Order: sequence, then structure tokens, then C-alpha cells
Amino acid sequence: MDPAAMVRGQAEFKEKWVQLTGVASTDYDIGTGVCYNGDYGTPADVEGERDTKVEAPSSSNNHRFAGVLKNQVCFSANETEKWCQIYEPGGYAHIALYGNTVVNASRLTCLHNGGANTARFGQMGFPGRGSAIPKQTITNVLESHTAGTNTIVGTDMITLTVDDSSDFEVGVSRVMVLAGENDGTATIVPGLYNIASITSDTVIVLDAIISDVVTTGTITVSYVVIDGDYPTCLAYLEDGVESGMIDWISPLNAGEVGQAYSPYGKTYIGGVGTLAADCDVTFADGIIFGQRKGFFVIGDIGTSDFTLDFVANGLQLDGSALTEVLTLDDVGDAWYGEWMGIWRTIGLVAGASEG
Repeated sequence: MDPAAMVRGQAEFKEKWVQLTGVASTDYDIGTGVCYNGDYGTPADVEGERDTKVEAPSSSNNHRFAGVLKNQVCFSANETEKWCQIYEPGGYAHIALYGNTVVNASRLTCLHNGGANTARFGQMGFPGRGSAIPKQTITNVLESHTAGTNTIVGTDMITLTVDDSSDFEVGVSRVMVLAGENDGTATIVPGLYNIASITSDTVIVLDAIISDVVTTGTITVSYVVIDGDYPTCLAYLEDGVESGMIDWISPLNAGEVGQAYSPYGKTYIGGVGTLAADCDVTFADGIIFGQRKGFFVIGDIGTSDFTLDFVANGLQLDGSALTEVLTLDDVGDAWYGEWMGIWRTIGLVAGASEG
């Protein structure tokens, strides 16, 4: 909006036309985030469309945040591209939520690893493009189990234990699955799921399985139940450097060397029961100066740890060589780093330790 055309009581929205590449027969919700397809076309060619081509966020484009959808965008069975409008960083927007908000009292960052309609704002990441400051107080969450203490029945992967379903409504309330146990058989598929039925005060049934396959027992899940009556809130989209957005990770229960991760932004680690061995990220060199990365434990892990093993030594807080980060296992443990030619620890929280 042209500031000269503004009237009293009107927020400033920065609007732009872009071409969204989506999935056929899919509707993309108002206020969900999109990222630029910055490597569109042939690398050596001048491709102006890199400034207009957008797509759903992922771990490969989360450092190219474009903005949020101004309106719902609906693809027919025969469509995979469509022109639409977005609200850009540096102005106001109506952002889609999976968390509660308090006006001016928090920062919410867009999620990038959940697929269609999960590019919502719920937890805090780094400041910059991809983060927003709420300008409205909204109570959107009916129930939150981000720590990963509730379970889903492994033999069907649709029957979810909840605390109290009395406020849930079939066809309105939706379940945002963020992460869960990786038992080596079933791998959780993050996403936004509908409630098919409510069978008791503590059990609901989802409309689709939340994993690639069914397993044999029960699996812990990090999830949020959101109220469809309040899907968005007014917010200021931060501009400047890229936040890298946020994602969630599900460590393998048996332990793993070379745990997959996003090199940008903040990663949340949900509760996954007891790890039989460490889950280790082989932490590669950064790409650009100022690149930031963080890992935050939001649910107890227990026994073994989530660890970072640096390919090249960085710098600890005290200036000595940084080869690894250990003991990321209890709620609140966190490590934050910045790439300055080498990785440099900029924050170490709770029980996390450097080595």
C-alpha cells in the first residue's frame, strides 16, 4: 500500500504478485508462508523469474523467505502454478497460526518442514525475514503437546491420545503434527491433519495416518490442536537478514550418525522417549557470513544425547576450539551458532556443553 494513501487506523501492507508452484488439488491457506525458488532455471542465465517464482517452504529454500499468502490459493486437479498475491516482509500481514499470540510480546517464526498448509507461525526463531511480531492477541490453541509426551497407536497411526477433547470439533479443529518418535519402522510425517471422529474425552481419530507406515506399538508425538475459527492474526513481518525459519526433528530411537538437518534457522527437538545411543549431526561448514543456526530441546530425550559433531573446528564461547556440542537432552538445552568463516558459539543454554 502507498503510505500516502493510508488513512487513520489502517496498517501498511506491502503487496506483491508472484507465481506460486503448488500441488494439484490442494488449497493453500491464507497467511501461510512461501519462499522464493531462487535457483529457478539455468544457474548461468539471467532469470528474472527468480524474483517472482515462489513455492512452499522446505529445508532447501528456507533462507529465501518471500512472504505470506494474502488470500487462499486453490489449485484444481489440472493446475500446479498460479499467480497470486503475497504480503512481503517490512510490512503488516495476516499470518496463519499454530500457537497463541500476545500483542507485541513475542516473536513467531514460520515453519518450513511440514508440507502444504503447515508454513504457519507458532514458535520463536531468529529475527529477520521469516519471523513476525504479533499485533493482535489470539487464543488459537485448544491443546498443546509440543514436548512429545502423548502417544498415537502404532498399529493404525491415526488414534491419538489427548488430554481433553471437549472443545474439539470434527470438521473445524485441526491437528498440527510437528514431530515424533522414529522407531526405525514408522517415520512421522509432519503435517496438518483433520479430526475424523472423537471417540472419548481422551481419544480422537485423525483422517489420515501420520507416518509412512504403521508399526507395532505406541509412538510419542509432538502436536498442537488448533481452532479453525481463528486461523490468522495481524502481525508485522520482520525484514533484514534471513531468519532461516524453524523446523522440527525426530531423532532415531536407536541412535544415528549423520542425522539429517537444515543448515539454516532454529531446529526444535521434541521428546522421543529414550535414545539407545546418541543421535549425531555431522555439522558442515556454513555458506555465507552471518548464517545462524540453533538447536533447542523442547521435550525430554533421556539416556543418550542429541549431539553436534563439527566437520571443521569452530570457536567456543571462551575462544577455545569447538569440536562438538554435547548433552542436548533435557528441556531447555540449546546451542546457537553463527558462521564467520568458522562456526562460533553465540549462545549455550542450560545443560548443553561444548567440547
